Amino acid sequence: MFSEKRIQTVVKTLRCLHEFGLVPGIRLLATMRNRNRNVQLHVPGYRAPIYLRTEIADISVFDKIFIQREYELPFPLKNPQLIIDGGANIGCSTVFFAQKYPSARIIAVEPERSNFELLVRNTRAYPQVTAVNAAIWPSKTVLDFTNTNYGKMAFQVREAQATSTAQVEAVTMADLFALAGTDKVDLLKLDIECAEKDLFNAEPRAWLDHVQVIVIELHDWIKPGNSSAFYHAISPYPFSQYLRGENVIVVKG
Repeated sequence: MFSEKRIQTVVKTLRCLHEFGLVPGIRLLATMRNRNRNVQLHVPGYRAPIYLRTEIADISVFDKIFIQREYELPFPLKNPQLIIDGGANIGCSTVFFAQKYPSARIIAVEPERSNFELLVRNTRAYPQVTAVNAAIWPSKTVLDFTNTNYGKMAFQVREAQATSTAQVEAVTMADLFALAGTDKVDLLKLDIECAEKDLFNAEPRAWLDHVQVIVIELHDWIKPGNSSAFYHAISPYPFSQYLRGENVIVVKG
């Protein structure tokens, strides 16, 4: 009898070989398994390598995006002009979007500094990307980090406390619209580690009217109420829903 971990390894191997072919897939898997040093992964079809640290969080993010392809939409997104990548982490999702939608401008938002530095490095070959070191929040304020139990892929934020030392600026959706110079977002990706509850509870209609597709990971298993806030916010709009991996994909209209 195979263990669950063994089955997951076999499935990931088969997915990688199917996605990239036999020889490139084997090379990619071999490099991913080398956790003794920082690595650069050459993904077939992409213009520059992806840089990862030794920690398991980076490998997990890479696997989720490039092998499991959790941001592959189940429908064509025709000629998107603006994508906002909220919770961009080290930039794997940003690179995926930049390669798939080369005519789109992408604003990638990541609060944690070391993740942000790697995000900048990984997106350097994509001039349509603007990286922002901040956390998406419903209002302009200063935030601090509250949870590091899941490594560098799952930082949570809250309004800063008097005793906090690790702080980051908040950025609102209105700020991001102003930065982009438009009020139309073709694709909004959100993986913001429970901040979705605060974002969607704070009268989001002013900006939600202008978003066409949302790809969101809801974290009710960490903080109850995230799904309720999201679905309450989008309930006034007609929408279609799809599920892909850990993500909910909503298309308005």
